Amino acid sequence: MTSRTQLHADLPLHFTTSQGQQAGVGLGRMRGRDLSAPFHGVRSSQPVAEGNPADIIRTRAEQYAPRLRPGQFFCESTALVLLGLPIPGREPIDVVHVGVRPPHNPPRTRGVRGHQYGVDAISGRLPHCQPLEAWIQCASRMNLDDLIMIGDGLVCRRRPLVTLGEMESAVLAARGARGAVRLEEAFGLVRPGTDSPMETLWRLVIRRGGLPEPLVNAPVWDARGRSLGIGDMVYPQWRVVIEYEGGYHFATDTQIHDDINRLASFVDAGWTVIRIDKGHFAQRGVILRRIRLALTKAGWRD
Repeated sequence: MTSRTQLHADLPLHFTTSQGQQAGVGLGRMRGRDLSAPFHGVRSSQPVAEGNPADIIRTRAEQYAPRLRPGQFFCESTALVLLGLPIPGREPIDVVHVGVRPPHNPPRTRGVRGHQYGVDAISGRLPHCQPLEAWIQCASRMNLDDLIMIGDGLVCRRRPLVTLGEMESAVLAARGARGAVRLEEAFGLVRPGTDSPMETLWRLVIRRGGLPEPLVNAPVWDARGRSLGIGDMVYPQWRVVIEYEGGYHFATDTQIHDDINRLASFVDAGWTVIRIDKGHFAQRGVILRRIRLALTKAGWRD
């Protein structure tokens, strides 16, 4: 049995067929089963990640990168992923969004959606749009909640990419563009300081359920005014905390231990703690009734 010819050591994980030929790799070798053809004229020796949609989209962008021509860049939801922002679960994972400034023509090939945008991209190995530009580009096709979720991610608690003032200026500048009305509505519901998309979605559920909107990632204190920690969604006036138990809460034994102690200190100080997880999203009515009961007992009146 003939052994497979090793690829040239200088070839990257993803390369064009032209790069392969220049490195002495024949067309027959580039049809080998250990190489995939994710895009026309591209070969890859790295399989696409499975499971996490963001990882899949990032890998697809890395595979397409050798095909990028000068002036082309990743845009829309592909740029959002490269920036580490959340994207909707319904966003197609097999499509890469590539932009180019007018008057150049956008690319047209299988697995790619080309666009013309008059923006300046962030340069680098994977050039992409600025954060606010990528968000605004998605306004014409994403729904309101998706835009709010991404907007919250832009002004999140840890390492925000923009300020609320910068976001407001960008939204005002986009008036008249496709999706501008929805974008303005989304901006009005963006809240700085969130930690996860699920915090955003639960906040919207609570608001639309006729309950007061909680503060996100707000401090919790005892009767003496001493800080007990940060609560995910907090009603300071009625001393009610809603904690979303994401996977990061169970990442390590230390994290689990700290969370147990933190929530116990809330209860000891007279706060009502309501714990929810992703499974409760299908039981939103039950959780809303639970929150309403806790607020009512604390003195809130509808």
